[in-house]
Amino acid sequence: MGALLPISKTDKRSKGLAVTADKHGRLCLSAELQKEFELVGKDDLYLYFDEQDRRIGIGRSPAGSEHTPYRFDKRGYTYAEDFLDRCGIDSSEQSIKFVYEGTERGVLVFRQLGIKRPKSFKQDRNGNLEVVRG
Repeated sequence: MGALLPISKTDKRSKGLAVTADKHGRLCLSAELQKEFELVGKDDLYLYFDEQDRRIGIGRSPAGSEHTPYRFDKRGYTYAEDFLDRCGIDSSEQSIKFVYEGTERGVLVFRQLGIKRPKSFKQDRNGNLEVVRG
C-alpha cells in the first residue's frame, strides 16, 4: 500500500496580487492584495486606468484634488460599474481577472489576464537585446 500524503486546503484568493471585475460591476481585491493595502473596512483607494495598455492602477494617493476615491469594504469589494464602463471593461458575461504587473509612481498596476502587451526590442552595439515598452 502507498504512503498517504497530507494535503491541506488552500485558498486561491490569497495566491498573488490580483483584482477581479465581477458580473455585478464590482472590483474585488485578492486576499493578498487586501493585506498589502492593510484593509480594515471602509478604506478609500484611488483607481487609475492606462488606456493604451488597458491596465488598472490602484493606489492610496490621489492624482490631484479632483480625483475621487472608491471605498472598499472589509471583504475587498467596491461597486465600480462607472469605472468599468468608462474603461470599456465588460464583465457582464464573465469575471475578468487582472494580475499584478508592477508599481509605477506608488500605484500598483494590474494587466488583464490573457492580454499581452506588444514588446519591441532595442539592440546595443555588443548584441544585447533590451525590451522596450511598445
